[in-house]
Amino acid sequence: MIENEEDAALHNRLYEITQGIDNLRMLLFKMGASPAFIVENLLRCDAESTEEYIDKMLSRIERMRLAVDQLSEYDVDFSHSGYLYYFSREGYFIAITIAALLAKDSDYAGEDIVADLSKVIPEILASELHDATKRCDLEAAKRINETITHVLTLLDKQKEN
Repeated sequence: MIENEEDAALHNRLYEITQGIDNLRMLLFKMGASPAFIVENLLRCDAESTEEYIDKMLSRIERMRLAVDQLSEYDVDFSHSGYLYYFSREGYFIAITIAALLAKDSDYAGEDIVADLSKVIPEILASELHDATKRCDLEAAKRINETITHVLTLLDKQKEN
């Protein structure tokens, strides 16, 4: 029996971790992730204390769940050999592999993901630009326009090849 509130709270958070791990393990398995990938990126966690471990694991599980949800929405699994694309909350265009997206040191934070470069502008950047314009955020609008130019350049190079 749990004797104090602090232990009860830690117990509840540990339960969240075990449920999150089990759900993600099954989803990653269905997507084709190897057991080695699952162990390295889902089960291992460097921490100095129990509380730190719990905080890090809950954060990692949430980040991975957001990524897996996005990948599932677009029916992308581990057999996808190309890049995935998103526009980070910090305002950067990111091209990343599935393994790097789900890795324990990833900075992914739930942004919309597309697997096709030609969909970056209509499905991600157009709405980001609209939001920046509504907020009258000139710096964000400039970064998004620069990213649109970069993506168009990449698409043009793709077309040439």
